[in-house]
Amino acid sequence: MEILHMEGLERHALMKRDLSALKNIWRGDFTLDDPQNEIVTDENPIPFYVSLGRMVENFYHADNAVYTSGSEFFQKLNTSGKVEDRSEWKFFHTWTRAHGVWKLSIKSHK
Repeated sequence: MEILHMEGLERHALMKRDLSALKNIWRGDFTLDDPQNEIVTDENPIPFYVSLGRMVENFYHADNAVYTSGSEFFQKLNTSGKVEDRSEWKFFHTWTRAHGVWKLSIKSHK
């Protein structure tokens, strides 16, 4: 249940572009595997999401790691101010526990 709660907190922080909250959720060595290969020049590299939904479909716990996967549904606001079409991608997250605290270590989109 704690990881599902953390998934919700991360999704909410992404929607708000809240880097302060994300620093508390993501590990210091957080890795994003993003297949879009975009160059980011903004101080806050988080996209402007108009909407962002997440459905966790699989959940696996092993020692001090939890792996979640599922689908994200989103709409972004592009740099010209136009709302993009609704999109979907599959995600895979690796959560690790250190000193009693769960943090998102790896996020991958496909």
